[in-house]
Amino acid sequence: MIATSGIAPSPGLIGGRPPGPFRIRGINVCESLSRHRPGQVQRLLDRLVQWRMNTLVVHPQYGYREHSPVIREFCRDNGIDLVQYLYSFLAFTPNAAPGVFAVARGGHPHFQSVQCETRLCATNPDARREFREGVRRYLNEGVEPGDHLLLATADGLLLCECEGCRTLDAVGQWQPFLEIAVEEILRCGKPVTTHFLAYIGRFRPPDDMGIFQHIDAVMFDTHLRHRWLPLGVRHKLGPVERVADRHDPEARNKPVNIYLLEKLTEWRNRYQGRLYVFENLMIQSCFSLPQPNTAALLQDQQTFRDLRIDGVVYEAFEPGIGAFEEQLEHLSRGLMGDHEGYRPSELETICSSLEGPENVRKRVLEYLFAPECQPRERLALFLGRNESVELAVQIRDYLTAPDLPKLRQLVGLALAHRDEWDWFYIVYRLATYLPAEQRPPNPTPAQARLFATPKPWDFLEAGNDPQEAMLALAQSLAQEDHLNR
Repeated sequence: MIATSGIAPSPGLIGGRPPGPFRIRGINVCESLSRHRPGQVQRLLDRLVQWRMNTLVVHPQYGYREHSPVIREFCRDNGIDLVQYLYSFLAFTPNAAPGVFAVARGGHPHFQSVQCETRLCATNPDARREFREGVRRYLNEGVEPGDHLLLATADGLLLCECEGCRTLDAVGQWQPFLEIAVEEILRCGKPVTTHFLAYIGRFRPPDDMGIFQHIDAVMFDTHLRHRWLPLGVRHKLGPVERVADRHDPEARNKPVNIYLLEKLTEWRNRYQGRLYVFENLMIQSCFSLPQPNTAALLQDQQTFRDLRIDGVVYEAFEPGIGAFEEQLEHLSRGLMGDHEGYRPSELETICSSLEGPENVRKRVLEYLFAPECQPRERLALFLGRNESVELAVQIRDYLTAPDLPKLRQLVGLALAHRDEWDWFYIVYRLATYLPAEQRPPNPTPAQARLFATPKPWDFLEAGNDPQEAMLALAQSLAQEDHLNR
């Protein structure tokens, strides 16, 4: 490994006693709330206090409405900042028509309805007008004085390719909508704390930073990172770099962990407000299997202190959290500045030598395919619990060659552990990896919608009872008669 930017990974013990707590310490539940039962939400809130955290990031469009009274009251009573992470087009223009959507080069909209990846056309006057009206409506109806709003564009990479937009990059296509949203927030008269998301395509600060004098905080999302190494450490180029450089030429032929640290440093140099990092720790639960990267993340905490970064929020939620509890304990103590030191596990040492996956699907579970982890007995030493080992082995076999019998077996295993694992995400994501010729020949309406919907949280929001819809879908995929074609 070759360190850059003067930041090298620390061998052996990671930690010691860095000075004082970060200003911002929290978790981001991402789009997971639809997968929580009420008791799970309360357990997660209690963990915030246990971990001495002061920030909770939620997605209002994904399961939040059901749990919002409990969440709001808990955060208010415990001094926790509640940040609403807004996919802005979904939040402000949920009923927009395809006529104002971003389009592909052939002129047809990327989507036929507003989902988390739906963008509006940046050069369409009607789109801008509808967006402005939607922001005003949201501020009047869905925002209370003192709320925190994190403004993000749509998820994903599908930019508008109409004649007016195709010369604009991701920053340029988002900037006019960002300015409209900030203008309306300032005009509404409610005291609101405004956050901005720096993410894929927008990792770099815009050339014109004028609007940022009215933005209170920037959250920098490290989603694309090489997961086993600290930021600033050189590693082999892989498929992730090919994603990054689609929207920023500076990312081309550059290890993503070096690129991300450079962009974070650029934000710190150009932006004087609160700047904090979002680490995708559970990354939609990693199929409820652990991520052996505690040492790398603790090293990052020290890097952030050196850069005067104001804090970190980690992706965490209750379904599947068992694989991450110990890791979150270490990280939360590090955020407070009272970590006594951490010695990397043998599995972390193995992972730190991995060069990165050739297949993006294996990115979060790359260690399962390492030679040192191939024998089941070795994997058992690393994972400990028999059921976790069985899940890991079955997922490894399935990702190697997906087919319906293996999927059916995995669905049964996931349903047997509904109280412990993020069972719905396991079922949904693995089902979408099934080759078309292996899918059920006569799918139910729910199954057909699953295979046609890129993101499971959009699938859930379309149903009246997400928990029951999840269960029925999983059970239908596990039925024996789908195998008899």
